[in-house]
Amino acid sequence: MVLHIPSADIYLFRYFGNMLLQMNGHRIKPGRSYIWSLGAVIRNPKIGSVYYSWIRGRFIQATAEVKFVFTAEDIQYNYLNSKNGVKRFNLSEESGRLVGIIGGSGSGKSTLLNVLNGSLNPGRGTSGSTGGIFMSIKKC
Repeated sequence: MVLHIPSADIYLFRYFGNMLLQMNGHRIKPGRSYIWSLGAVIRNPKIGSVYYSWIRGRFIQATAEVKFVFTAEDIQYNYLNSKNGVKRFNLSEESGRLVGIIGGSGSGKSTLLNVLNGSLNPGRGTSGSTGGIFMSIKKC
């Protein structure tokens, strides 16, 4: 069971089963409450891993008044006179989902975000939300 306390933005976890569960490598005792903090993960060999970000995302989805889907299809962006940029990127995510973009220095994280938010126009591809297209550009 997970309880969200919105005023403090805290998630409390209490387990009532008999399987061996671990939170961040520490055994969870049935009937005891635990604070489920940012980055924490609950693991068991049979059920796998349950991440804090998944639980937080579920609570965000459940409380969102307006649901939408953001989609980016076949997005490409190249810098002028360069082969560098964003190469064929696809994404489809629902509101309330937490998404991380990871990469080394100079790998294109900021460029990708600038293309997705409309600050840079892609050379190819479409992106939009719940059927409404924000941009649609294709070059041959």
